[in-house]
Amino acid sequence: MYIPKFDLTGKVAIVTGGGRGIGLAIAQTFAAYGAKVVIAEILEDICDKAAADIAKEFGVETLAVHTDVRKIADLDNMVAKTVEKFGKIDILVNNAGVGITKKIIKAKPDGDSFAIKDMLNEEEWHYVVDTDLKAVMFAAQRVVKVMIEKGTQGNIINIASVGGIVASSAINPYLAAKAGVIHMTKGMVLEWARYGIRINAIAPGYVRTPMTEGTLQNERAYNSITSHVPSLKKIGEPMDIAAAALYLASDAAEWTNGITIPVDGGRVVW
Repeated sequence: MYIPKFDLTGKVAIVTGGGRGIGLAIAQTFAAYGAKVVIAEILEDICDKAAADIAKEFGVETLAVHTDVRKIADLDNMVAKTVEKFGKIDILVNNAGVGITKKIIKAKPDGDSFAIKDMLNEEEWHYVVDTDLKAVMFAAQRVVKVMIEKGTQGNIINIASVGGIVASSAINPYLAAKAGVIHMTKGMVLEWARYGIRINAIAPGYVRTPMTEGTLQNERAYNSITSHVPSLKKIGEPMDIAAAALYLASDAAEWTNGITIPVDGGRVVW
């Protein structure tokens, strides 16, 4: 009888944004299950520390690659350094992401009409969309090229968001990018499944990370966020997402392809 195993021994995994928050939790979890881990992180000191700490704690080989995922040259370097050290790539987790809170148009009452106070600008749009959507496609493209050339039946895990499924106010570039990730994941399957490569996505709900810390310290914001979680009424933790990533990365998920798993405490049922 075949019993699926959550085992990553011998696998080589790249985790973008792997030095903090969800990315770090995924990198730690993969290492705990035997993977060699590449930390691709924009902050060089955090990148180096995460790789060193994981190697020490879990006894696996690691590699730190300072990477701005918005830059194609950095993605090429990330892939080249990984292949140079480990000879292959089995798993890519497209985790690096950003967000800004700003309305498309901010207007306030001014007599019998409204006065425009502020507007989302092109630079802000590109900052979010280039990080959260464009980089996902080009990182996957670079990694899959290597997988195809080496005959590796690997897999890609794209970190989307519950925001790609249900809307929230004042984060429209983020919503657009994450919705794009979900649908792009399906398109990737149509192109790459023939090579034995799996591509799936995870849609986290609100998770406690350095990026969300400021918002969660606001009691009104915290209560508003948790009011949409129907059971636990709590914020997610990075390891909640890492658990889903472990499943998708392992051979236990060999028949799982092109799906998005919401890990959000039930937010999407509202």
